[in-house]
Amino acid sequence: MKIRSLNKKEKNSLLLILFLYCNILTFPIVEITGTSLPFWIILCVIISYSIFINNCINKKLIFIFISFSVFFLINSLIVSYRTDVLSSYGKFIRFGFCTLYLTSVITDYKSVYKYMFAVSIVSLLINNAYLNYFQSNNGYMDLGLNLTYSFFGFVIYYYNNNNNNKLKLISLFLIIITAFEILLFGNRSSFIVCLLLILFFEFKRTKVKSFKDATNFSIKLTIYFLLTYFLLFRLSSVLGYINDKLSQMGYFSYSLTKYVLTLQEGYSGILEQSSGRDDLYPRAISMITDSNFMPHGVGYFPYATDYSYPYPHNLFIEVTLDFGIIGLFLFTLIWIYLIIKYFKYKKYNPYFGDLVGLLFIYSFTRLMFSGTYWQEPFYWAIIGLILFHRNRNTKNLEVIS
Repeated sequence: MKIRSLNKKEKNSLLLILFLYCNILTFPIVEITGTSLPFWIILCVIISYSIFINNCINKKLIFIFISFSVFFLINSLIVSYRTDVLSSYGKFIRFGFCTLYLTSVITDYKSVYKYMFAVSIVSLLINNAYLNYFQSNNGYMDLGLNLTYSFFGFVIYYYNNNNNNKLKLISLFLIIITAFEILLFGNRSSFIVCLLLILFFEFKRTKVKSFKDATNFSIKLTIYFLLTYFLLFRLSSVLGYINDKLSQMGYFSYSLTKYVLTLQEGYSGILEQSSGRDDLYPRAISMITDSNFMPHGVGYFPYATDYSYPYPHNLFIEVTLDFGIIGLFLFTLIWIYLIIKYFKYKKYNPYFGDLVGLLFIYSFTRLMFSGTYWQEPFYWAIIGLILFHRNRNTKNLEVIS
């Protein structure tokens, strides 16, 4: 059987997905060799090959790189913890700039879906193969994040695949399996992301134009109401039972323990099971108000907390700490601009609309509770996909000689 060669658009889509999932795909090699060198080699090969086949780079991207480089240089010169600032700069290049570059050459969104689905299957297999590793190293956060990447690929393929019923059924099965594993072994924010991704598609495709549509919509609302009732009044005992059974089998579920305690204790349980955020947020806000909303610069928060916390666990608090109230205002304006552009572009390309919509839900939900935007590739992928959407005129490109 003859293997069809990929065109440049398909190669760009594949390279983007391999880059986004590279940390998971190379995990077995890194564990076997005991060094992260294979990961960095593969990452460099992905970027180098992309530059080779495209032979150009967007002028806006060059401007972004220079602007951020100048910012980090100035930041490092005026603080004593310049090593931390340079570390954040490295994260920006790895997760931010490289993601912006790879998204700047994307034009085939259907191929992105296809390759994301295939790579998500491989990712799920890897994570299940190393389930005991994550359990023994208390890696529920990493496992939850990795499984959410797989869930992302399954759900976007399921709701956009109308031609192959067999693959649609397989993707539905994988969605259920992955969501259940996240509930049992992952972190809570990852499970919330999964629920929001499904709700995004379910309400997006609900169009009430006839009596049949109204009936289907009513059935959905009834199901959601019953599920809500179950979650409020029955979930604690069910999750407690599952948690006990897992413990007897030798598995510890951090998330289930947190869920049960939160449901049993009500509002006070939410505060007690917030993983220290009830102390973290007031401290971060005090730093902002005590400085009259002036910028502290990148790397200040971990330094000020004696490295007890690597970041504030909230996107808007972190932006305000880094850039001050003026920076937060500019940050808001930038996202208003991007959202306006998003709604404009998605009218002409629904595949683009669904991909960016899911990336937005994932990134902003996660960054409201955990993580830092400097090392969240999906966050930078949103910016790149919108900012460089259909911006392919030669006047905006610099040819690489």
